[in-house]
Amino acid sequence: MQAMEQHISSLIWCTYRKNFRAIGGTGLTSDASWGCTMRCGQMVLAEALSRLHLGRDWRWTAGTGNRSYHALLRMFLDKPDSVYSLQQIAQFGVDFNRKVGEWFGPNNMCQVIKKMAKYDGWSNLAIHIAMDMTIVESEIYALCKGVEVTGAKRHSYQDGHMKSISPAEESPDGATANGGVSLRCDEFKPLLLFVPLRLGLETFEKQYSEPLKACLHLPQSIGMIGGRPRMAFWFYGCQKGDGKAMRWCIL
Repeated sequence: MQAMEQHISSLIWCTYRKNFRAIGGTGLTSDASWGCTMRCGQMVLAEALSRLHLGRDWRWTAGTGNRSYHALLRMFLDKPDSVYSLQQIAQFGVDFNRKVGEWFGPNNMCQVIKKMAKYDGWSNLAIHIAMDMTIVESEIYALCKGVEVTGAKRHSYQDGHMKSISPAEESPDGATANGGVSLRCDEFKPLLLFVPLRLGLETFEKQYSEPLKACLHLPQSIGMIGGRPRMAFWFYGCQKGDGKAMRWCIL
């Protein structure tokens, strides 16, 4: 229990605030009622950067003087010049047809994070968004630095499971039937992979509970953003052996 509490207290918590500097010329000084997905996106990104700069096993203690930790916090301050601030998120959202003060969906948030990360020279993240529930390895290798790829291998999510698809299944002549992938990782950028999914038409389908719990137990997982419009949550873990799909969450 103590180890769990230390882990939770080390997570960076981003939530609604008020009386910050107005965003652009809108006069908005609070994100209450419209910023939930943005705050969840900040927490997901903060967890990824925390693992990159501090390490997975790093734990917060009162009065910590860790310079990297403080530098990381400054990136998320609600100030226009902070690279991952709410102001930056809201203004980048305009490029994706979201007005400042308008609620974001998770996919909007992924797109904005990908665009903002280009201005983060310290982290140098490669961000890939797997659209249409498909992961294309060649696209990921091309995105990361110093990689040579031959023969793309694809992965598709079907019925809650990941299925490998070789090029022969997609190419009429089957010229690349072996589906081989060769790569050279001289300087492989750290990768943040987003997989947007809709797990049910109106409500969450319980059949996805076990696969999602399995994903949360992966050491590479930084959780997921879910919920419903104007009520987003960051699910960052689940208790092993618990009957519920996700036990721990942060708004």
